[in-house]
Amino acid sequence: SRPSPLTLLSSAAVCCTALANRRSNATAVSGGAGGLGRLLTDYLLHYYPNCSVAVASRSAKETEDPRRKCYACDVCDEDDVKRVCDSIDDLVGVIHCAGVTYGGPFAAPNENDSKLLFDIKYWGTRYLYKATQDRSLRFFWLASSISAAVGDCVEIKILRRVLNRRVVLHAI
Repeated sequence: SRPSPLTLLSSAAVCCTALANRRSNATAVSGGAGGLGRLLTDYLLHYYPNCSVAVASRSAKETEDPRRKCYACDVCDEDDVKRVCDSIDDLVGVIHCAGVTYGGPFAAPNENDSKLLFDIKYWGTRYLYKATQDRSLRFFWLASSISAAVGDCVEIKILRRVLNRRVVLHAI
């Protein structure tokens, strides 16, 4: 069974307890301008007053909120990811929600759609890790519908190999 949005938010909140007792900290949210990324961004800003969010998205738009900084970023472009991560001094966590939607969960995509989604998740994860590997991150949270096609265990094994650290994964 699929987790509800509340379950996903609760899981992200567990990761974000790292934010509660810190004076100043930032979380990078890839895909933070839409879908689950936007929900998580709003959640963090509402419940963690010391937190700021760096929204990294191909469709990021400027905002008046000083705690929400928007960056135009394609997570499949290593230079884009490095530029964004390098510009965040107090980065404590990454939430990787970037992806593409086809009108719902990962249902009957064609081969090209599947490759694009896998590229976004795999290369995005790899580049986010590479750009933050020397940081003392408190969490790295990944949400992906790709596990609906390849299975949670397969994806977690791939990502653990890429990241060489614990991975929190939720299929959506």
